[in-house]
Parts: sequence; C-alpha cells; structure tokens
Amino acid sequence: MLGGPMGPAPSMVEEKAKRTSRALLTTPASLVDILTAKGLTGVILALFMGMVILFINRAFGTQPAALVTVLVISGIFAAALGIILGVMVKDISTLFTVIKSLGIVLYAPGIILMFPEFPQWIAKIFPTYYFLNPIIEMTVNNTPVADVAVDVYILIGLTVFLIGAAGFLARRQLDADA
Repeated sequence: MLGGPMGPAPSMVEEKAKRTSRALLTTPASLVDILTAKGLTGVILALFMGMVILFINRAFGTQPAALVTVLVISGIFAAALGIILGVMVKDISTLFTVIKSLGIVLYAPGIILMFPEFPQWIAKIFPTYYFLNPIIEMTVNNTPVADVAVDVYILIGLTVFLIGAAGFLARRQLDADA
C-alpha cells in the first residue's frame, strides 16, 4: 500500500514546488497522459513490492494468477490515492505528515483481522480491507477467488471512484492555477 502512493505523490508535489507542472502541460502530453504516467509508476512500484513480499514468504497460494490480478487492482487503487494526495498537498513535509496520519486508516483492517476476538465487521469500514482481505484469504487460507469475489468487486468500484476523483481534482487544480 505504501508503494502506490509513494510513486506519484512526491513527484507531483515536487513539480508543484518547482513549478514544472505547467511546463509539462505545454508539451504535447495531456493531463491524462501525465497522470497516467505518474499512476503507472505507482502501480509498478506497488506490484513489484507486493510480488517481492509474496516471493520472500512463498505465499503465492494455489491461485497465483488471481492473486497477481488482485495485486494489480490494489496497485491501481494505491496509485490513484497517491495522485489525489499529490494534487491536494502543497509541500513534501505536509505530504509525509498526511501519509503518516493516514497510516492507521490504511492498516486498521490488517490489525483487526489479526485479532479474531474483535468484531470483524469493523474492518469492512476501511477501504483497504477490500484488497487486504482477498490477499490474506488467498495466500493464508487458499480461499478460492470466487469466495472473495464480492470484496474484489468492491475494490474495483472503489478504484474506479478514486481514479475519477483523481482526474476531477487534478483538472480542478489545473483550472485554479490558470
């Protein structure tokens, strides 16, 4: 989850600070091209980190293709969150403060899932549950992807929403700067 936002967000904040984001838009690249490139950096970083962690732990389970698919969707989710942070935050120190502050929200489902005596419905309040739970279920419990399909569909919906929000906020920021 940290790899996805840490690709695009610092890059976008640095461009704002150095005032190079306007220069990028004078090139033939569109705003969509720039956001896609930055998001792709976050997705690749998140996917790579996820694959390394699974490889080290020998935790690909019985459905590696489904697991990698969930990792890709999770990486897109994380990168879209990074783009939103990059658009909203003005400087690097604020960015890292926000990321540290969001840590409990990002990791709460994992903490709750580690303690079965807690009411498990609480974990479902947090958006990160919808990629943590399928990954945990498929790697630890060898749960078939069909049994976590609802969580994956919710993750896809949240990801589409974040992508739309990132595009809207980036366009709004661009219009405000003009």
